[in-house]
Amino acid sequence: MRMASCTGIAHRSGMLNRHYLQCTSVLLLCLTWLPAVDAQQRALDAAQVLARTPVPGMHIAMGEPQVVQVHLQADIDAPRLEAKRWQFVVTGPATVSGQRVLSSELVPKGKATPDRSAWKRPLLIGELDAGKRQQQKATSIWTMRVELRSRTLRDGAARDPVPVLPADERAAALAANSISDWTSEKFQHAIDERGLRPRDGEQVLSFARRVLRTVRSLTYGYAPELDRCASAVLTTGVSDCGGLGGLTVATLRAAGIPARLLVGRWAKSADPQEKLEGLPYRQWHVKLEFHLDGIGWIPADASVGMNDPTAWFGVQNADFVVMHVDPVVTVDTLFGERELTWAQGIAFWVKGGGDFEQMVVDEQWTVTPVK
Repeated sequence: MRMASCTGIAHRSGMLNRHYLQCTSVLLLCLTWLPAVDAQQRALDAAQVLARTPVPGMHIAMGEPQVVQVHLQADIDAPRLEAKRWQFVVTGPATVSGQRVLSSELVPKGKATPDRSAWKRPLLIGELDAGKRQQQKATSIWTMRVELRSRTLRDGAARDPVPVLPADERAAALAANSISDWTSEKFQHAIDERGLRPRDGEQVLSFARRVLRTVRSLTYGYAPELDRCASAVLTTGVSDCGGLGGLTVATLRAAGIPARLLVGRWAKSADPQEKLEGLPYRQWHVKLEFHLDGIGWIPADASVGMNDPTAWFGVQNADFVVMHVDPVVTVDTLFGERELTWAQGIAFWVKGGGDFEQMVVDEQWTVTPVK
């Protein structure tokens, strides 16, 4: 996706960027605020319904650690560009349940900084002054080493106490955003139509399974410019891993259950010839997880193996690298604060002249197991 600026040129990689309209009318602001307040009250009511039925003792079993070395390289060739300064940004890798970051480095040398969201996700930002050779061409390389462990939901209470979810993290995992737009009137109406509210006597794991089963009954379809916000996915009934996962997360949040997307790539080297729905595919994927007190973060996948609606609940293999949680990342760029969505690669901005017409970005994703 390309973005233009009056003072220069900016570009970033990713799947979908959503722009917000600013409400300047006090009346309009009030009208949009009221449905959100009603949605939040309904989430509190749903949480009370679920709290009436105790959750059976269960725990997350962790597999043996597996370490992988990852090399992501972006070679940019823009023959009509007259760059003066390049800026490269990567998000992650994330420190989450089942993943431990051992190292992460960016070339040009990246400065570590958190993003501006409530999650404070780790960023590396590297900049490069363009000489004669870098006006049309530039290369950025991100290397990381991560430890991965499988996670499986099993019967029986955990041996050790499970840490309580911090208040700020819980708030972030219940918030609405441009993908999980669960407080919107359109979304609230849609989940009522589909019966996606907790039922009397339904315990929370049963409700979460029912939500995932319903989402996995929709149609999988991938296109770079899909509208992946949850209300749109419920309306069309078609989306990819990001949209289906976002719908699952939004529905769980609407019932007062903390949930979040896991945005990343499969821990498998990309094949330049591999395609998804006829388009080049570089191992991008989005999973999700939700949190229950006493158990912790429970993994799920809303799109893998769509022909089996009960699969991939409470299971995550050690085969996925999480870049960041939730889809919208806020970054300080050469052009001020910008939002990245689905930051699964190397994003970049450029100051200078010319344009991005005829630009080619050759991306290499290589994963090597470390013995």
